[in-house]
Amino acid sequence: FIDWGLFHVEQFFLSLWHKVERILKQRNVAIRTKSPIDHIKVWDKDLAHLGFELHQYRKQYIESLVPIAKDVLQKLLPDLSINISYFAGWDLNFDLEAILANNLKKDLQFGYTAIGPQRADLELMVEKIPAKDALSRGQQKLLLYGLKIAQGMLLNKLTNKKCIYLVDDLLAELDLQKCTLLANTLSDLQDSQLFITGLSQDFENIFITHTDKKKIFHIENGVIK
Repeated sequence: FIDWGLFHVEQFFLSLWHKVERILKQRNVAIRTKSPIDHIKVWDKDLAHLGFELHQYRKQYIESLVPIAKDVLQKLLPDLSINISYFAGWDLNFDLEAILANNLKKDLQFGYTAIGPQRADLELMVEKIPAKDALSRGQQKLLLYGLKIAQGMLLNKLTNKKCIYLVDDLLAELDLQKCTLLANTLSDLQDSQLFITGLSQDFENIFITHTDKKKIFHIENGVIK
């Protein structure tokens, strides 16, 4: 999710990402083949340096995304306060090269590099409870929709490019109220193209009323009408 966003807005990100991936691959090969310790640690300095550079890109991106995401989620999940934070993949209070050295014994047991930029992630919390545990499946779906919508909005803000949004089976796991909230939010996306599918008349009744710039296609027995 984070790296997809950066790929589209930072021209140097992909090259940096590939460098980090190559170093990780070489280090993991050395770990799995039980190479001499010096042959494993030779990768640590570059992994720490480039990994921190990668972290800085990700951190800046998330700082730009969070305010937009919170606004979108306030529309989709108005009764919930969702905290979005970014985990770098290691404890930033310590130097990554030192962490890699201290964790090498565990890496040898695991057979791979367990700590580093490859472990970066978003942490989504609802009143200090992980969102995956606190939210229903429908609420989780709205949360994911909100993050993707916010990501598209940030892309537009930074590059002036428009996203094409593909929403399959709009009503799946969402009640009519949640679908209406989602339809309202999607309709607010200025000039973006939306391709939305649904299996019931409720889908058409909910979404179609929100915009006059629409084309409706019905598929019956494999035939488009």
